[in-house]
Amino acid sequence: MKEKLSDPIIREKRDIKKTIVKTEAIIAISKITMSLDFDEKMKAAMVYQKVLLKEKNDDIIFNTLLSLNRLGDAALSLLPLINEMAKNTSLKQSIRNQALELIGKISEFSRNSANVLINILSNPGESMDIKLNAMSALKEASDNLSKEQSEEIIKIIMHESEMNNDINFINRSIELLSSCGDKCLDTLISIIKEKNRNLNCRQIAAYACFGITKKDFNTEDYVLSYFVDIIKELEKEQEVIYKNLESDEYKIYNLLLDLSKKIAY
Repeated sequence: MKEKLSDPIIREKRDIKKTIVKTEAIIAISKITMSLDFDEKMKAAMVYQKVLLKEKNDDIIFNTLLSLNRLGDAALSLLPLINEMAKNTSLKQSIRNQALELIGKISEFSRNSANVLINILSNPGESMDIKLNAMSALKEASDNLSKEQSEEIIKIIMHESEMNNDINFINRSIELLSSCGDKCLDTLISIIKEKNRNLNCRQIAAYACFGITKKDFNTEDYVLSYFVDIIKELEKEQEVIYKNLESDEYKIYNLLLDLSKKIAY
């Protein structure tokens, strides 16, 4: 009997069966939790917490995190653990991405969670996939970000943009900065004005300002007035601008003209 149990093939089959049984149990619990009241959901959260702390199987960990979506606000009690999983580089990338998605969905977003995401975004060793998911989570919780955190995000994105032409990163950057609202406007406008700044950075800043006006019409006049001022300054150097249609200044000039028309009309 002992010899059979120690057989590697039998042991592997037994482990697979255990994984299937645990996964099915987690899925069953998640289906039930949707109809439970808050106190019962908190009990379910404690069960999930034990699984996440003790389990070694990646599939079970991933499915447990996936099930947390059904806990609603009760998932807030697990936020410190989810934060740790999101920043743990030894975990499988799919698990970290699921943790990042959960952070963005939890309604009472903590300052510590924001800092975890910002640190991930600033880490040069992180994969682009992880960074993009961290940006998505920050976007979901952008209303709760402090001005200081928003400024730090701008600094990180601009630094990355100087070296990165990845279209997914650029688009996600614009979406994130647009969601940060008027607390970012002055910094973004100052970046557009900087002639020595990388073109990518200036374009991202311009599109982000435009995005902010689409989310908050009260910012339209403010942004438009600055765009017009920058356009007028550039027009003073018309000869320089039109001399080289591939220059950064010409591209910024045309972009601001286009965005200004869209804001005005």
